Amino acid sequence: MANNNQNIKVLQTALLEKLPCTRVREQELLCHHTTFKIGGPADLFIEPTTMAELSFTLRTIH
Repeated sequence: MANNNQNIKVLQTALLEKLPCTRVREQELLCHHTTFKIGGPADLFIEPTTMAELSFTLRTIH
């Protein structure tokens, strides 16, 4: 589990270099983003708003 947390921190750091911190959040409850208001916390919730941000996000997480 510690290794997973470390990987998430590395990913978060890489994403925050290019994306505003308001769109890369830890432990964001998914219930705030679903129609039926269900869903627990996401390790990282990433919300790109442009094609460039989406492209960067996908390259970074892949």
